[in-house]
Amino acid sequence: MSRALVLFTSDLRLRDQPALSAAIASHEEVVPAFVLDQTLLAGSCGAPNRVAFLLDCLGDLGESLRARGASLVLRRGDVVEQAIRLARKWQVEAIHLAAETTPYARARHERLARACATERIELRSFPATAVVEPGALQTRQ
Repeated sequence: MSRALVLFTSDLRLRDQPALSAAIASHEEVVPAFVLDQTLLAGSCGAPNRVAFLLDCLGDLGESLRARGASLVLRRGDVVEQAIRLARKWQVEAIHLAAETTPYARARHERLARACATERIELRSFPATAVVEPGALQTRQ
């Protein structure tokens, strides 16, 4: 059976979600997951109001998935480490996620790419939903 892990990051919705759509189209089974990133939670992202908002969004995502017969897998810790653990547990062929543009997200993606290469898991990233793709607009010089 072909199986993929969809790693939700900042885009916590089902509609207009390229990573999820691609996983569903190319695999028989999809495992949706979110990792509460210890590093981010230790900084300003760990402020009580931000955590409450995140948990509310995750609740909505979980409900939307349950309505479609799936369950959101939640973990806490290092995103790369937890994603690889889930990939091993579920014996996935690929991990799908939205490509984010912050320096932290790009570094995390590079670490995940190296870990996936070691584990022989395909890493597929998709554009995050944006009005204009990052880097498409440039100022005159």
